[in-house]
Amino acid sequence: MKKKGFISTIVLIIAAILLLKFWFDIDILTWIKKPEVSDFFIRLSNFISLIWENYLRQPFQITLAFVNDFISKNF
Repeated sequence: MKKKGFISTIVLIIAAILLLKFWFDIDILTWIKKPEVSDFFIRLSNFISLIWENYLRQPFQITLAFVNDFISKNF
């Protein structure tokens, strides 16, 4: 299985947006500005922030400190 890179993922997203815009005549900016869509993204952002602050930040910082310590001692 071939791994996709970050750039290819961005290109794929841009191609999908262009396909929606020109083939299906969907206006992405108007869709994003709808209250229910913007409310969804606000709720999603709040949920991700909650998960990060309560569950992921501390283990990530511990792991990052371990990796940083390991690199500084061994290299």
